[in-house]
Amino acid sequence: MRKIMGILLLVSALYSYADDTQVRAIVDFKPNLYLGKWYEIARIPFSFEKNCIAPVTAEYTMDGDDIAVKNSCNTIGNEMEVATGMAYFNESSEIGKLKVTFVPSWLRFTHIGRADIY
Repeated sequence: MRKIMGILLLVSALYSYADDTQVRAIVDFKPNLYLGKWYEIARIPFSFEKNCIAPVTAEYTMDGDDIAVKNSCNTIGNEMEVATGMAYFNESSEIGKLKVTFVPSWLRFTHIGRADIY
């Protein structure tokens, strides 16, 4: 689990430096339509998912003004792997531009490891 968290942190940090000039945020974003459990139907191979087998899910729930993120999968050894994070709105809940982090909750106040999601 620590290895997954470390890799997620690294990927998050790398994505935060990506050039996003071509990406546009949804300006009439409705968070309630985004919430719930989403199932993976295809995958770009990432090393932190190499042991994952179906079902692979991402679950989004409101946590105050933010969105709690829970990514999980079963592993080849039939164990559940879970990574929890938090997505924060950059401007307002009506603009689909968020920052997401998977660092431990006690470190989230530092804003390290946050990556843009649109």
